[in-house]
Amino acid sequence: MQKEEDLRGDDLKHYEAEIEAMNLILISIPNDIYNSVNACKTTKSMWQRVEPLMRGTVQNKVDRETRFNNEFNQFVAEPGEALVSVYNRFA
Repeated sequence: MQKEEDLRGDDLKHYEAEIEAMNLILISIPNDIYNSVNACKTTKSMWQRVEPLMRGTVQNKVDRETRFNNEFNQFVAEPGEALVSVYNRFA
C-alpha cells in the first residue's frame, strides 16, 4: 500500500474518501461494535462486519415491528384535541 504523501490526483481523492467513510462508520456505531471493526483496513470490509451486527437478529426485528405496529394501532386522538397536537404526539 502506498503512503498518503506518494498519492496524486484521483488516487489521493480515493484515499481521502476511504478515510472519511471509515471515520463516519466508526463515529456512528456503538462501542461494542467499534471494537470488532476498528482493525479493518478498508471501508468495504468494515461495512461487511458492521451491517449484520447493526441489523440484529431476525427475532429482534420481528419484535420491534410488532411493538411499533401495536403502538400505531393503539394511537388515537383525544376528544377535542387539535390536529397539531395529535401530529406532535405521533411524530
